[in-house]
Amino acid sequence: GYQDDDTYIRHDALQIFLSTVSPTDHGVVASTDTSPGHRLGIPGYDMGASPYQCRRKDSDFMYPWGQPLFYNFAALNTISHGFRLGGLVKQCLEFGIMDDVGNALMHWMYQFPRLWVRGTINQYTKIFAVRKDFISYHGVGRFPFNYTMGRIHRHMTKRPYYVNPNNTEDLKALKDSQKFDQPMGYSNTSHYRQYGMPQSWTDAWHTMPTIACQGL
Repeated sequence: GYQDDDTYIRHDALQIFLSTVSPTDHGVVASTDTSPGHRLGIPGYDMGASPYQCRRKDSDFMYPWGQPLFYNFAALNTISHGFRLGGLVKQCLEFGIMDDVGNALMHWMYQFPRLWVRGTINQYTKIFAVRKDFISYHGVGRFPFNYTMGRIHRHMTKRPYYVNPNNTEDLKALKDSQKFDQPMGYSNTSHYRQYGMPQSWTDAWHTMPTIACQGL
């Protein structure tokens, strides 16, 4: 998986949530970020002055950022070769973005099905208002509440997760609620027509230029 160092993960809840996801059927990226994600290549910290603005706003040209995200085994096994080829660094340099936005771009190129994980909150939420489906907290130690990891953990361990892993009806309801969708925008780009899917690149990473994300 991937997460910033100011992110708290409730591991018991995450384990329950992902227990109904097959590790090998197909590559899956699960994220607590907004579904279906963000426009590709736009850094959240600088929306107005990004070096690149993707004009496509449909869901086929969107993907969740890694705040945080989790791979099943099939996805990690597939994308690890792209990491070894330097794909993440090269795409970040091309688009002028950081790694959390860059990994969304890579996952989009691989056309991994995306799964939204319920229960994410950030530094603007009081922990006492958190629902029982909570899994992650992004912004530990930040303004305005400045919660520490320890305080969040102590509070969360007092609240049982809303799914009982020993209850088959709970697990079935959880599995039925997990909706996967697969963004197909990359296969409509000129870069795909020239180089194919990154899964097939064995010796070099073919950096996708910014214009390709616009479906040109």
